[in-house]
Amino acid sequence: MSDEKKLKPPYASPGHADKLFDLFRRQTPVKIDSKFVVDNDITSMPNAANVVKLAEWLGLVNENGDVVTDKIIKLKLVGDERNQYITELIRDSYSDLFARVHIEHANKNDIINYFISYFQFGNTQAEYAASLFLHLCNTYGIPLSDELKRKGTLREKITKEASFKQKKSTMSVSKNEKYGQTTMPPNSSREGRGIELTVRGFGIEANPQMTIVARTPQELTTKLETEFKAFMEYAKILLAKEEKE
Repeated sequence: MSDEKKLKPPYASPGHADKLFDLFRRQTPVKIDSKFVVDNDITSMPNAANVVKLAEWLGLVNENGDVVTDKIIKLKLVGDERNQYITELIRDSYSDLFARVHIEHANKNDIINYFISYFQFGNTQAEYAASLFLHLCNTYGIPLSDELKRKGTLREKITKEASFKQKKSTMSVSKNEKYGQTTMPPNSSREGRGIELTVRGFGIEANPQMTIVARTPQELTTKLETEFKAFMEYAKILLAKEEKE
């Protein structure tokens, strides 16, 4: 399915995925875009594009964000019938992964390496994509190996690493503010070739920041048109709010 749709697997947060599925119990929207995601409290603007990508990857919306109504209606089912339908969505959208990786005998590195090998994801991006996939499989009863059934193992690893990086970043900012300086964090170690763009806000609500990594011109163009564009819209809202105040 991924080849046919020319999509890359999503790496939205498992929690955001749960919120999206829960929302479809209560609503039958016509279009899913970043604004809809934010307005319905699924996540903030910088992460909204990833949730939209998840909906598209599962075939719930088309490339323009228009909802596939017959699929959304089935998400209003209850009990085993609903879970079985979601399982079908997962197996269809990740069909290539299921074909290449024997998940009933795999370990977490096998899943991460799949996303790196076939989609040229960076390590962190692949870890998040793997975390989402395993969460969906665990939640909807798709058979996994004993190691992959350990819910939260991969997510906890990512969360701890992110927490450490955030703490380290906060310490660096405090030190720089002491001396009245502003510096960018050192580049993280990455394999291969690519480009990393980091944008940081200062002196405004939430101190927004984002980093995008691209290894091909097409990937860079896609991320600039989705994640970066969404982040810029979010930044405009914050700056406009500051001006009014």
